[in-house]
Amino acid sequence: MRYTIRAVKYFLSMAVIVSLILLGLTYYATGGFDISQSLESGWTSAIYIALILAVFSAVYPKFGYRERPLDIRGEREDIARVIREYMDGRGYRIETDTDGLLTFRNGSPLVRFFRVWEDRITFTPTRSGYTIEGLNRDIVRMISGIEYKYQNRDIL
Repeated sequence: MRYTIRAVKYFLSMAVIVSLILLGLTYYATGGFDISQSLESGWTSAIYIALILAVFSAVYPKFGYRERPLDIRGEREDIARVIREYMDGRGYRIETDTDGLLTFRNGSPLVRFFRVWEDRITFTPTRSGYTIEGLNRDIVRMISGIEYKYQNRDIL
């Protein structure tokens, strides 16, 4: 269900952006908002553009969102404290802290808007540390940063 919601959100946001760009270009080129004069095949081209956006937004959540292991050994309280400190330093605010499950949201409304409110990072406890779920490009950075901070917590 979450996958479908993400795909629909991305389709709607991209459709709005592309529509505004096409309307701007159409108005600039023709002096009006008649898209049939702006695009070579008129509304048929607009439908093809919408189909391309639909395919892209259906595929993007599969590659853009991942679940990866955070392999840290130690006391669960120490690991959770380091995670909270690291995430707070990166502008994330804690949303949930129950039974070891930690969820964070970005503190910036502008970042949340541009990410279509899909900015949640979830830390699920496992036997070998935690599993992180969220936007792939963010969690790769977070894994290395948290591991470094945890290994050097006495030095820093």
